Amino acid sequence: EAIWRQAGSKKGLKLDRNFVFTAISSPQTVALWVFKSVLHWMFSLAMSCTFAIGVTMRPVQNLYLTAGVAILAIFATGLALWKPKGSQPVNYGHLHTIINTIDSWPKEGGKIY
Repeated sequence: EAIWRQAGSKKGLKLDRNFVFTAISSPQTVALWVFKSVLHWMFSLAMSCTFAIGVTMRPVQNLYLTAGVAILAIFATGLALWKPKGSQPVNYGHLHTIINTIDSWPKEGGKIY
C-alpha cells in the first residue's frame, strides 16, 4: 500500500527501483525479518533432538520463546490494524482502471505520476 501511495503522490514513483532496496527500506519488512530470524534461533535454543536422549525441552528458553512469539503477535496485529493517513483511491486495486487513468507512460527509468 505504501508503494501505491507513493505512486499517487506529487513526488511520484521511480520505476527503476530494485525490489530488494524497496524491501530493505521498509521498517515493517525489516522488523518482521528480524523477528523471524530471532524466533527461529530462540526455538533452536528451546528444543533439541538427539537420537540417544530424545527431545529435550528447556523451560527457561521456552518461556523466552513464548514471550518473543507474543511480542511478534502484538506487532503483527498492530501492522494489520494500522490505518495510514489519507484516503486511497479505489482504482488502485484495479489494474485496468489504473492503465486507463495514466495518459502517457514514462520512458524507461521515469516516474509514474
